[in-house]
Amino acid sequence: MRVLIVFLISIIAISSGYLISHYNYTYLLGVSVSFILAILAFYSPKMSLLFLVFSMLLSPEMKLAQVASNRALVIRYDDIFLIIIFFSWFFKNAFLKTRPFIFKTPLQTPLLIYTSVFIFSSFLGILNGYISYYKAAFYVLKYIEYYLLYFMSVNILQEEKDFSVYLKYGWLVLFVVVIYSYFYYYNATGTDIRATAPFEAPLNAPKESEPASLGGYYLVALSFLMAYASQVSGRMLIFSIFTMFLVYHSLLLTFSRASYMGVIAS
Repeated sequence: MRVLIVFLISIIAISSGYLISHYNYTYLLGVSVSFILAILAFYSPKMSLLFLVFSMLLSPEMKLAQVASNRALVIRYDDIFLIIIFFSWFFKNAFLKTRPFIFKTPLQTPLLIYTSVFIFSSFLGILNGYISYYKAAFYVLKYIEYYLLYFMSVNILQEEKDFSVYLKYGWLVLFVVVIYSYFYYYNATGTDIRATAPFEAPLNAPKESEPASLGGYYLVALSFLMAYASQVSGRMLIFSIFTMFLVYHSLLLTFSRASYMGVIAS
């Protein structure tokens, strides 16, 4: 056992030295965090899921390719973290077999149908030359990631107290995002300034922002807040209404027409 531990430490040390000498610190940081997350997800899936709550909107982006003259294909670090956490959790369930891999939910069938439709439509678009396979593949994978997160969350969170804890941290992330959106809108320089999420665009390049992404996040948050407000009273009702006001005003500052239409639908 000691020999194995020494061997693993040696491998990690050699790998770290190679990465430090050949790559910049951001890649090294990403690899290090990914390695820690893989271990964390195996031994404590709930903690790794909590990490995702913060990283999905508060992690930096990486540019992969330029898919149009004014549009780049980017991924966040949380995209990588999500895949690592999912497979670590998957292998744990596969080897230990302490509980069912997937619990049945009312959303499984609609999600599978929707997934099949957009995969098939993307395939047709590639065959007809309407879209590049490179761009289509990454956007399809982005959708599938969220479904993996859904199935993983349903299976990991089983007790009511767990949902309460995660919702509180989710509200904290929402508050940080809203505050940042106001900061960005009132401090950015240039033309077409709009509210945006953290790490999406520098202050001197507002045209690089993705306001529709932030608007979609706000739509989900507003829908939940309205549902929550209908079930509470007193201070919690006032708190919910105040949060909705902050979110709604920030959504208006995105100037996203799709988000405006989504407010009506929600």
